[in-house]
Amino acid sequence: MIKSRVGLLLGGAALLLALSPEARRAVRRWAVKGTEGVLDMTDMAKSAGAAVQRRFAAPSDTIIPSDRHTQH
Repeated sequence: MIKSRVGLLLGGAALLLALSPEARRAVRRWAVKGTEGVLDMTDMAKSAGAAVQRRFAAPSDTIIPSDRHTQH
């Protein structure tokens, strides 16, 4: 008796991948496209973060050192 539909589905998928070269090729293509998508999103997030940092970074000539205006 099968205890879980998920187990049945995973077992069937494993059997299909073990026996079918075409299924393995399809899964490999999907994995490559998925990895490519994740890497593209990571690059976009890094670029967006760098752009935000550049936009809000204060230029070094406008920063006033704290020891300039101290009174003794």
